[in-house]
Amino acid sequence: MRVEAHDRKRLEQLCRYITRPALSDQRVQINAAGQVELKLKTPWRDGTTHLVMSPLEFMQRLAALVPRPSLKGTTPPSKTPIPFFCKSA
Repeated sequence: MRVEAHDRKRLEQLCRYITRPALSDQRVQINAAGQVELKLKTPWRDGTTHLVMSPLEFMQRLAALVPRPSLKGTTPPSKTPIPFFCKSA
């Protein structure tokens, strides 16, 4: 996404978007047993309204949602594809 420096409204929207938390504080709690309780936005068909898991499992599931970084420019020269218009006939 690109925002011009003078476009303050869109810049504020972008800042709000990138600084928002992954999950709402109201949906994640630690129970008395030390387990993480995650309240679902909408109940599942079977009636499940909360997921209960260990803190480690919660962190693993959360980390799995984060996309890998793009590594543009890190391809070794020998592996870089040659554009069709540069190939000899």
